[in-house]
Amino acid sequence: MKKFICVLAFLISGTASAGLITVDFPSNASTSTAAGGQYFFSPSHTVEETYTSTGIDAVSSLNLALYLDFNRLNRGAFVNFDVLINSIVVGGLTFNEGDSLGLYNFSYSFAEIIGLGTYTLTLAATNFVPSGDGSVGFSESESFAQLSGDVASVPEPASIALLGLGLIGFGLARKRKSV
Repeated sequence: MKKFICVLAFLISGTASAGLITVDFPSNASTSTAAGGQYFFSPSHTVEETYTSTGIDAVSSLNLALYLDFNRLNRGAFVNFDVLINSIVVGGLTFNEGDSLGLYNFSYSFAEIIGLGTYTLTLAATNFVPSGDGSVGFSESESFAQLSGDVASVPEPASIALLGLGLIGFGLARKRKSV
């Protein structure tokens, strides 16, 4: 009987498989506290967007592709950023005076962040660029992020029907034995 219950619990329990979504980030739907919505040079400058109904229960990696379309940093200036998912820092990145315009790719792996399908992605500047030393900005149309993690599998109706028939069979066999 104990073996039967263990097998039944295993069959009923959900399994997880890997899932991947690609989202525009930053996009025109992002909330930004940066100057003019895109020029980063102060620790109060962030860009953030929330993605709902992603189908991913727990995120464990992020690929971030940022298209640097504005870099007016000078005199050795740089801008450091924290990368956050649901207010948890998952990594950082830096843009320097000499960085050319174009696409930059960053990859982060981290302990699972459980968001049950809803994730807020944030870029937060962490340093102050002195006045006159410039700022950086990103293209909304050419930047994107890929979130990946576990997706809960949902059993198909046919699998549930087979499980039900099996349970009925076990029940009938047990009833027949006791009679």
